[in-house]
Amino acid sequence: MTARPEWPPLALQKVIWNEHLKPLVLLYDLMADVGQAVRNLPRGWQPRSAQKVVVLHLFVRAYKTSQAIHVLFSNGFAQDAQSLLRGLTEGVIDLYYILQKPGQRARQFADYMLIGKRDWMRRMERAFPEMPIPTSITEKVENDYSRLLARRPHYRGLNKSWASEGIADRAKAAKCQLLYFYYVQSCQMLHTDPRSVSTYVREGEGIDDGPSIPTVDDERTLAIAYVCLLDAFKAANEVFKWRKGELVNRYKGRLKREIEDKSQATDHVGTDAASTR
Repeated sequence: MTARPEWPPLALQKVIWNEHLKPLVLLYDLMADVGQAVRNLPRGWQPRSAQKVVVLHLFVRAYKTSQAIHVLFSNGFAQDAQSLLRGLTEGVIDLYYILQKPGQRARQFADYMLIGKRDWMRRMERAFPEMPIPTSITEKVENDYSRLLARRPHYRGLNKSWASEGIADRAKAAKCQLLYFYYVQSCQMLHTDPRSVSTYVREGEGIDDGPSIPTVDDERTLAIAYVCLLDAFKAANEVFKWRKGELVNRYKGRLKREIEDKSQATDHVGTDAASTR
């Protein structure tokens, strides 16, 4: 068998770590300590209330997405790392929005599983009438949906989102306006947008068609991931009473010292997030 070339090249990874050492180490350290706190939980532990279940899901998602961002960035895929900020920032916005009215909003978030399934099913039926969904499935979903509406008729207006408020209004209510700003920016990278597509082919610079060295401005992606993970962990720590306040405070201090005060590339990151909560 022909040996495949090393990819991404180890030499490129070393250059990236050398040029972006501080933000890479900062996010890595936070991920390591958060991971250790998670692994210290009792084996098989599961929360019971809707609020705790939702918080756990959103926190774990933020933790894993932060790891993916770190891996992509450190291997030369800064644009793809930035695109993951869409889900990461939205999840943290929703986490703090839910915690303002945890009982009501967590239950609505959990119940949307069925509402979203029904909406997806009806979309598929309209888009692919030649491929009908089995009647046994459609009848079960419709019956479950009817029973849900009988208990909670105010869900009738929910369709494309778990909340009746849009993401911009949820961010404002949760005091996460800056995270919403980065959410909008990352939407550009995720969708087919001329502003994002242009980053792959720059006049006079050639084609960026594989692993490449991120710019200093790209470090903002790592800073935002750091803020989001710290916020998500802070929320989980308070809800589950993990007694990890010292860890949260330590990394809030590092955020202030190593990102907010010293990097123009990350101006204002964390102003309404972990640094002031």
